[in-house]
Amino acid sequence: MPYATARWIDQNNRSHTWSGEVASHDREQIKTQIRSQTGAKEVIIQSVRG
Repeated sequence: MPYATARWIDQNNRSHTWSGEVASHDREQIKTQIRSQTGAKEVIIQSVRG
């Protein structure tokens, strides 16, 4: 299973890190997954491995 690292921005413009297993290498799908888990306003993918 692919593993991704990302940074996400919350509604107060604070930056947070995120990492974990993802269902696909598709970066748009990964962004959608992170938004649904965190409520992120913006997601920046840093890497996708595996």
